Amino acid sequence: MKTILFAAAATVLLASTASAADLAARPYTKAPAPVVVPVYNWTGFYVGGNVGGKWTDQSAFWPNATFPTRNFGHDRSTGTGGAHVGAQYQWNNIVLGIEAAWFTGFDSGRVTGSPLTGCPSPNFTCQAGVSDVWTVGPRLGYAVQDWLFYGTGGYANGRISTRAFSNLNGVVFDDFSTRQGGWFAGAGVEWAAWKSGSTALVLGAEYQHIDLGSARMASPGDGGVCLINCRDIDTKIDLVRARLSIKFGPPAAVVAKY
Repeated sequence: MKTILFAAAATVLLASTASAADLAARPYTKAPAPVVVPVYNWTGFYVGGNVGGKWTDQSAFWPNATFPTRNFGHDRSTGTGGAHVGAQYQWNNIVLGIEAAWFTGFDSGRVTGSPLTGCPSPNFTCQAGVSDVWTVGPRLGYAVQDWLFYGTGGYANGRISTRAFSNLNGVVFDDFSTRQGGWFAGAGVEWAAWKSGSTALVLGAEYQHIDLGSARMASPGDGGVCLINCRDIDTKIDLVRARLSIKFGPPAAVVAKY
């Protein structure tokens, strides 16, 4: 019995060895080449233009008026156009920069107030408006390859204007303006749509809220002193705009991924 078992084991071993000898050697394969991925760098400076729309909330309060109604609203929505310039630097995914921008409304005329005619006296029509707004402040962003998500805020300044004229004959009683400072805050996103060397074409979208506070408007009709025709005009703006920028900076870094 032992002789039979030994003979069977020897037969299996010889068959396995012969089968292994018949197998071809495993072919050698070359490792795949690394994939070269350009990583965009947001460092540099840029200039551009922007178009969008603004919603203006203005209220005029006449502190010394002798009529019962002394508070009036002058709200308006219109398209806008402007320009911007800035510089920024990228550390890893963090992008820190500073930007100055300017915009004005396509229709920057004054708006008649409500109720009544916008004046405490119903014998007059009073109007108010805001134009030529500029802002300057830092931007803090997070970069994901060709995309940049950022927040911004800082100083804002706009031209507040107002006028009053007679409903009887259209004679202008006063027509004057002043520049008023305030603040702004907003957020946006940008995409490096086209890149060539150190130059890139960047598309973006942005929202800003601008608060210019309350401007005291002492009427020239009162000799520039805050008397009966003096008004305090409070101005707030909500702005949405599309941006097109040309950025100049270092070319994209080349990184190999295996």
